[in-house]
Amino acid sequence: MTDSSLNALERRAVGTLGGVYALRMLGLFIILPVFAIYAETLQNSTPMLAGIAVGIYGLTQAALQVPMGWLSDRFGRRAVVLLGLAVFMAGSLVAADATSIEQMIIGRALQGAGAISAALTAWVADLSREQVRARMMGMVGMLIGTTFIVSLIAGPLLAGKIGVDGIFALVASLAVLAMVMVLVLIPAGRESSHQAAGTWGDMGKVLQDSRLLRLSLGAAVIHMLLTANFMSLPLAMRDMAGLQVEEHSMFYLVVLTGSALFLFPVLRLAQSRVTGWMRVFALVLVGCEVLLIFVRHEIFLLGSVLLLFFIAFNFLEAQLPTQVSRLCPVDLKGMALGVFSSAQFGGAFLGGLLAGVFLEWQNAELLYLTLAGFTVFWALLLNGLELSEERRI
Repeated sequence: MTDSSLNALERRAVGTLGGVYALRMLGLFIILPVFAIYAETLQNSTPMLAGIAVGIYGLTQAALQVPMGWLSDRFGRRAVVLLGLAVFMAGSLVAADATSIEQMIIGRALQGAGAISAALTAWVADLSREQVRARMMGMVGMLIGTTFIVSLIAGPLLAGKIGVDGIFALVASLAVLAMVMVLVLIPAGRESSHQAAGTWGDMGKVLQDSRLLRLSLGAAVIHMLLTANFMSLPLAMRDMAGLQVEEHSMFYLVVLTGSALFLFPVLRLAQSRVTGWMRVFALVLVGCEVLLIFVRHEIFLLGSVLLLFFIAFNFLEAQLPTQVSRLCPVDLKGMALGVFSSAQFGGAFLGGLLAGVFLEWQNAELLYLTLAGFTVFWALLLNGLELSEERRI
């Protein structure tokens, strides 16, 4: 076995931790392709409130990622992940019982309160060597990408069979399965460390590192785009491209499978000059948002633009947390990834909110231009970002 090959512990870690991450993200992703349409049936629903319901999980995630990441540094990854999964399960059950948009917002907020992304990412980093960490993050990203594909395909199909309330009940059961995996299958990783863990005073070290902040802003931007696009595009596919809701699954299957095939070739291509490739793919996202203004009426053109969107998104989704884990001090890893995840989910909330506002105004074109503007701003901030002198951890 070469140094660049995964050892048995790393293979087990990436499989099980990636599986837990994927099961949880399935519970958040699976409603994306159907929620904008389903929300029309909830009492008191408006496009604005529907956007809040889609994105509110990101607000609670953003508020709690840093505390949960810090707690995982101090008391161990396993305990914090189990707590987060339990809260996520409770939120799923509340959403399953919702009959009004207000109840749905409460359930989605509780789902987000199970904020374990930072702890899970730090756990992967705990159990990996630096020379294979990017590959392991990429493999976890591939699992999440596969989960996204499954979600977009299964969402419309399951909504027709068991309803969206049934989907939320199913999600609650998946949270139980993830808890079993955490208890039985996953190596311990970092355990509690009252002396070694960072303190709240160390937060300044994370917030003063401009490289970490620019990477976190990137996570916010790409998840803002993802959430906003999937609030607006299912409606456009139905009302402008004439694609019936039950046909959305096959459309997503083709687009997302195609984009997933590019992930590892693109990651290999970008092993050097990472910052430059980040800027390239940020500009690809800008172009995609502008093109969405013009191609929504033609399903083939829309699929081509979304293929490019997800190639760029998948690359950035894998690289951004990898670079954060390399740059941050070892004892602040959970805290730094907590800041990163807070930005990520804060972007998802902002995306849902922006989509709700612009759809309320019936102005999707301005939505896409606004999203493109945010992405241009981040691409400009990448100028001067140097990732070649990482601190060794």
